[in-house]
Amino acid sequence: MCGVKPPTRDQYCEEISSEFWRFYYEHGISSSVTSDELNAMKNQALSEHEVPSAILQDDAIAVLAQCQRRNIRLFLVSGEAPEKLKRDIAHYGVALYFEGVWGGAHPKEIVLGRVLERSGIVPQRSCYVGDTVEDVHIARTLGMEAAAFTGGYASYERLFVSPYTYLLHSLADILGILRSVLVDKI
Repeated sequence: MCGVKPPTRDQYCEEISSEFWRFYYEHGISSSVTSDELNAMKNQALSEHEVPSAILQDDAIAVLAQCQRRNIRLFLVSGEAPEKLKRDIAHYGVALYFEGVWGGAHPKEIVLGRVLERSGIVPQRSCYVGDTVEDVHIARTLGMEAAAFTGGYASYERLFVSPYTYLLHSLADILGILRSVLVDKI
């Protein structure tokens, strides 16, 4: 696609950020390429390396169900293309666990801020679980606790040096956070 070899999975893990277009430009992709074409390239690269673009973690359903039983409000804010996110959520059957879902959240800080405001969630009493260094910075900027999940896009090494509040190696680790003073979760 676009006459350029797609980046490898390792390159995504080590280099991708919320300013994803820069990542592509630095890998030889023309600035005239649309975001839909960039998403197609990402999906092609992940497919070529036999990595699904969305993987449901083994413990995800159990963790989501436990949050639901505890009346924890959950929202999904993702930079993934809205239609792709909608398909993934339907495929995995997890829509019922989320009070709201926002795909194509760019800039994520603004979208997440609006979600907090519209839902009446106090940032200081909430936690954002993200899988990139940028997610951690966004949560901290908004006054939220930041849980860095090591099973997603960014490598453990990149997340380890970020200003996270919690470092999650599995989604079940979030259950320990629920025992803290945090009341609202996002």
